[in-house]
Amino acid sequence: MSVLETVLLGSLSSLIATILWVIIIFLYDYNAHGKIEYYLEECDNATRLLINSIKYTRYLVALSQVDKLLDLYLQIDECLKPLNFAKRKRKLIKLLVFNMIRVLNIFKNLEIGYDEDEELKSRCIKFQEKYLYEIETQVGATENFMIISIAILRELNQTFGVKNAIRKSLNYFTMEQQSQRKILHALIEVNSFRNANVIKYFMNTEVLTKREYEEIVKSI
Repeated sequence: MSVLETVLLGSLSSLIATILWVIIIFLYDYNAHGKIEYYLEECDNATRLLINSIKYTRYLVALSQVDKLLDLYLQIDECLKPLNFAKRKRKLIKLLVFNMIRVLNIFKNLEIGYDEDEELKSRCIKFQEKYLYEIETQVGATENFMIISIAILRELNQTFGVKNAIRKSLNYFTMEQQSQRKILHALIEVNSFRNANVIKYFMNTEVLTKREYEEIVKSI
């Protein structure tokens, strides 16, 4: 083999190795589950602070938590590699994440029309009343939809399969199957589904359709 052939063969081998490495990086993240668990722990803390800040109309604190949550959810989305999560589970995770991102973006763009401090206070009040919705988990008990979503996401990240993960997460809120289905029906806002007639966002083209989501709910 000539020197030129040796150089060309070495270059070709290097190129193939580089291409394979890029493909592997695109398809798999060896530490995805660990990263997601860390991000979700941060999301849980930030969400509870957000809810408390909205309740007491601390707009600037709430805004800082919204920005933090948006960044965390985008980082979670980057960890959802095809070889780390089965297609249906990955689409369900993206749906739960996108549903929260939509609500958080509403807070950032919310305007009432008052002056200065009254405006900021009114934004908190409207956001809590209209968008930061509570879901009945048991008779006389409710929980914020984002707290429930994070609990489901954590089990989806840690537990094999979809149905078992959902059941395990919802058992923290209620053991009744019918109540669990009601929670799931109320959890996702209709405009978050893939087939919703809304402006396309990079993430909502990769989530479940309403029909696909309802099939999962029926199986619980």
